[in-house]
Amino acid sequence: MKPTITLIIGHRGVGKTSLLKRLQNYEELKSSTFLDLDEEIENRLNQKITDIFLNNGENYFRKVEQDILKEICRSFQGQSLYISLGAGCLPPYPGHCEVIWVRRGTDFRGRVFLNRPRLDSKTSAFDESLIKFKERECIYRETADKILTLEEGGFSSETYEREFFSSKPLGFCDAFYTLQKKELDKFAYYLRLGLKRLELRTDILSQQEIEKIIQLAPNKRLLVSIRDKETLKWIDSNSHDDLIYDYPLELGAPEKKYDIISLHDKSEGLSAAIAMLDQFSESCEFLKLAVPINSFKELNEGHAWHLQNPKKNNFLPMSQEGRWQWYRLWQKNNLSVNFVKFDQQGSSQDQPYYYQWVKNTFNQENGFACILGDPIDHSYTPSFHHEFFKKKQRPVLNIPLPESELDQDTYSILVDMGLKCAAITSPLKQKFYQLLTGKDDQTINTLYYSEGGKARFANTDGVGLDSLLKSSDFKGKGVVWGGGGVLPELTKRLPEFSCYSARTARPREGFKVIDKPEVVVWASGRSHHSLWPTSDWKPKKIIDLNYSDDSPGKEYALMVNAEYVSGLEMFTQQAQAQQKFWSELDLC
Repeated sequence: MKPTITLIIGHRGVGKTSLLKRLQNYEELKSSTFLDLDEEIENRLNQKITDIFLNNGENYFRKVEQDILKEICRSFQGQSLYISLGAGCLPPYPGHCEVIWVRRGTDFRGRVFLNRPRLDSKTSAFDESLIKFKERECIYRETADKILTLEEGGFSSETYEREFFSSKPLGFCDAFYTLQKKELDKFAYYLRLGLKRLELRTDILSQQEIEKIIQLAPNKRLLVSIRDKETLKWIDSNSHDDLIYDYPLELGAPEKKYDIISLHDKSEGLSAAIAMLDQFSESCEFLKLAVPINSFKELNEGHAWHLQNPKKNNFLPMSQEGRWQWYRLWQKNNLSVNFVKFDQQGSSQDQPYYYQWVKNTFNQENGFACILGDPIDHSYTPSFHHEFFKKKQRPVLNIPLPESELDQDTYSILVDMGLKCAAITSPLKQKFYQLLTGKDDQTINTLYYSEGGKARFANTDGVGLDSLLKSSDFKGKGVVWGGGGVLPELTKRLPEFSCYSARTARPREGFKVIDKPEVVVWASGRSHHSLWPTSDWKPKKIIDLNYSDDSPGKEYALMVNAEYVSGLEMFTQQAQAQQKFWSELDLC
């Protein structure tokens, strides 16, 4: 590998420093040097970053940051160096450096930090992170030579990371990647990654740019997607027999045969869209239905169409929030036409990430494991359980499921599609128990669906709570703020605590008012956050049942200057108990 200087950029809290530490242990990179720019600045100035900001201001820090970065790059010229930059260290960067943008799918949600310098004291720590996200996201995308999307939790990232930073191909990916206008110079890079299929869309690339890529492509596995009538004549007059052409019915009935005939509109209804596509089944090799899907019922209808002719009918559900990403990933072995993305800029939010595609190898006959809830994009469950279910050649999917959509029909659809094991999170814990038993006096968070059609379930939250509360070492009167599906388990273990509703900021029925609690057990996530406790409260400790970086519990601890305990211990212990439950059912 040719010695290079690699700059690792990304938002605050994405995991750049942790990634750098992991890279140091990879045999493939043993000859490289690894530096954290913030650490270098602190060592050279003999001051903490927070103190530099406080004493000298951000402008001074940014100048020092750039000067030291330039000096480091000069001194390591001709050597292999990886250096992680602070989120605010923006271009221009020293020349001849490769820039890798490290990101996570939850970057847009915002993050709260307990020990990092504030850049805007006029806003809350959480709002500040949202503002900085908007300012920096486009800059990172414009600057990056490569994009590495990290999964939440990172419990099973090692293999993918090793391959990403090596000179070897990551393996064949038979999904298409939609080439963006500013990525024409990355053609060779995508081939090295194993992306042998690229989509060239006529509404993104010019005729000249498409021709350039066609000439460069060594294997001609290119999909030219026609998206406007203006270039239709040009495509017809410059047709290449070794390319794949996608014709959309939005342009009218095709006048000749194409490889793919697609439809992206269902304004007349899903059934009408399917009927329209089926009319042209003999005019192409593949049909592609890529339309907005608004419910599990519609998803099931589209899936049934796919099953009628699996080799020809390709169903690619779409949504604004990417809620059907799991379906496309689950069908990766069955769809002749599928797509991947590297970041949020994919042509559809429902495209699986490239790392999800190459990481998940499975036998579809074994069904899938999943996490069910809403929201769940921050969940560590897929990463934590990946190696466990890999033994069974079973993926762990993120399936967003709002409480309003959980009913017997939805449950049956998931089972029919292959549901075998599930981790159940808010707000579904009580409703799932009610669905399976007809009662509503308990909650569950773990599900196993046996071959005989019987559901087995358990609640491992208690195991996680016991571990978290035991390690938290707290004394004094306290309050549970929120609770949701874990409230019954909390009241068993904290009978002396009062319970407050996070929506009303008042005690729940049957609980007393607490004037100045010393401990607050924070049991409300960002999606259900509405009110803060009264300003009279000055708790000394916040025990957060959340582990996500955007938790309002962490933000509250910062507001009141209280000791903070993360819910990661609770998650880890209850997840291990889930694996024990599944194992006892002879899963693995």
